[in-house]
Amino acid sequence: MIYLVTTILGLTFGSFAGALVTRLKTGEDFVKARSRCDNCRHELSWKDLVPLVSWLSLRGKCRYCDKHISVFNPAIELITVVLFLVSVLRWDFTPATAWLSLALWLAAVVCMVVIAAYDIRHQQVPMVITYVMLGLGLSLFILNQLDLSVGLAEAVLQLLGQLVAAVSIILLPWAVSRGKWMGSGDKYLAALAGLIMTDVVSSFGAVLSGFYLGALYVLPLMALGKVNRKSKIPFGPFILAGIFMWYLWEPSLLELIRQNLLLV
Repeated sequence: MIYLVTTILGLTFGSFAGALVTRLKTGEDFVKARSRCDNCRHELSWKDLVPLVSWLSLRGKCRYCDKHISVFNPAIELITVVLFLVSVLRWDFTPATAWLSLALWLAAVVCMVVIAAYDIRHQQVPMVITYVMLGLGLSLFILNQLDLSVGLAEAVLQLLGQLVAAVSIILLPWAVSRGKWMGSGDKYLAALAGLIMTDVVSSFGAVLSGFYLGALYVLPLMALGKVNRKSKIPFGPFILAGIFMWYLWEPSLLELIRQNLLLV
């Protein structure tokens, strides 16, 4: 039952995320404004707006003008569902605040999807959503410290250390290149790692993983001549992907690092 509810929530919030990506750029009210076809501008009815189902039933075409509908929004909906399900599958429900922390995390995931999609489409990090995401991340940090009964001074020192570890890996190339290699919004995305991880190594590792993921994407394209050093590559999605991976698999990844260090 929980997975059915999670799927429905993922589709619903995925649809909301897709609309938000579009309306943040146009300045439309994302609550009151009605959805329209991008081609004919016909106002869409409820049966055109069932997440993923409507797009599949219409075979990717508008009901009114019969032109192809972008796969962008359905892809966002599907990705959000997958991220929600993976999160629930990996979640530790033993702490007393588990359900509250899960709700905060899923809300942060929606923000991450919006930011990544917006960065891909517009090559810009939407700061208003980023601030919301960081607020959710801080709430998760506080809940975690309460679960562990950590003192205030110790919690503050831990938070500062994690933030420095997470953001420093972004600030160095950003400062050296004067903003040409990294966007100014990327450091705020990296700060999420410092807020939600449990130690300095994890905070650093999450952002570093984003660099590796970005390299796996960019290097083959450079080899094929598709991009060059002057090409603008949205880096936000890779940072967020690294953070998502580390947050849900943190104990396993830390153990893997520990074992490799012992082998050296």
